[in-house]
Formats: sequence, structure tokens, C-alpha cells
Amino acid sequence: MDTRSPRQTEDAIVGARSPLLILAAHNATVNALRSFFNRRIPIWEGHTRDGLSALVAHIQQNKGDPTAIAQGMVKFLSEVAVGFSPTAFSSEFLKEIAAGCSARRRGKPATLQELGRYLLAQPDHHGVAAALHRLEALVRSNPAFFGSIHIDLRQEFHDAIRLREFEDCEEGLSEINRRRTHGRPSPPIRAISTVHKAKGLECDNVVLMPCDARHFRDADASRCLLYVGMSRAMRTLTLVVSRTNTCPLFII
Repeated sequence: MDTRSPRQTEDAIVGARSPLLILAAHNATVNALRSFFNRRIPIWEGHTRDGLSALVAHIQQNKGDPTAIAQGMVKFLSEVAVGFSPTAFSSEFLKEIAAGCSARRRGKPATLQELGRYLLAQPDHHGVAAALHRLEALVRSNPAFFGSIHIDLRQEFHDAIRLREFEDCEEGLSEINRRRTHGRPSPPIRAISTVHKAKGLECDNVVLMPCDARHFRDADASRCLLYVGMSRAMRTLTLVVSRTNTCPLFII
């Protein structure tokens, strides 16, 4: 019987095996696992960009309205990154844009105004791309103010910046999607993914976690999802099961 703590056991499994694919049933769980492993293991983003598609649709619907465009950008950041929270950044960011970034500010508020002015000058995909590009630079160069922001879905984040290469936002998204499909990117050698985005992939070592009643219910859809996850493994399969919230699909 393994007498180590759950954390020790999981770290030992993850640390010893490569290539490795860690699978979870839900997007929120994937994001939590990214933090659990101290962001040492990247997220496999798959071949779809749901957050980017929603951002493009929002920009097209609100083109010319900097406040609405900023709200779409904040929503996008909440899906691809952590740390740009209402208390730390986004509420003040939206207030500054609504006020035209006109007040005299210092420190972090002044920097948020700098980001906001991109959207005021270009309330479209060009302004969003410029603001995201500047934000990425600030995360690297100004950790005192922006060090709490972590970009987890880096490819999707950079695809949003690439939109500035195109005159039309929707045409840009279509071209970016076409290039990605043609390039057929593969996951990193060690990655975290939803089971859904791992369809069609195979990996020597797979960890499926957590296998509990919340993630895998007693339903046909959960059985199919569990089968897809388990069948990604080529050599070893590790199931992390719950003792307190037992998955009804397992006999423990």
C-alpha cells in the first residue's frame, strides 16, 4: 500500500514518466491541474480556439465601441490566462477606458491607461492585438505590477495577437485556423489536456484524473468519455480515483 500523501504520489508519477499526457474531463479541472503542478506542465490547446472565436465574434458585433471591445478582451483573458482579475486589474482597466483614460495616473493605473489607449485609438481587433502584445511585454518586464498574470493558453493568446496582420477580423481567424490545421501541431512531450481535445492522440504514459463522481457520472456519456481517456495510453495508464467522492463507474 502506498503510504505517501496524494500529492507525493502524483508528483512521483508525473516526475518519473515521459512522454506524459495528463487528462481531465473538464476545462476548469485542466486549469486547476496546471496550477497544481506549478505550471511546469503546459496545457495542450488542441486544434480549436473557442476563446478566440468568441473574441472575434464580440469584436465584430461591437466594432467602434472601445468599452465593449475592452469587455471582450477581459473575457478572453479570463479564458487563456490567470491573474487579470477584477480586483487586481480588469475593473480598473474598464473604468479607465470608460473615462477615456484622461485622468492623471501613476504606477499600475497609468500602465492600465497605456493598455486602454490602444483600444481607444483602434476599437477593433488591431487595438486588442496591440494591447495584448503590450500586456505580454509588461508581464515579462514589470513583475512588480504584472507578475501575478500567467498566460496558460499561449498559442491562443498569440493567435489573438496575430489578428493584427489581417485587415478583416473574421478573415484573419479563418486564415489562422487554416494554417493551424495544415500544420497539424502535436502536443508537447508532457502536457495536460481535456479528454475531448485528446481524441485521436496516443501517448506512452497517460494519467487520468480525477476519476470521481463529479467528473464521471453514472451515464453513457461519462462511460464514453472515460473510454476515450483510457484508450489514449500505449504503455502505462494511471487512474487517480477518489475515496470520498467515489466514481460510480469503478468498483473500489
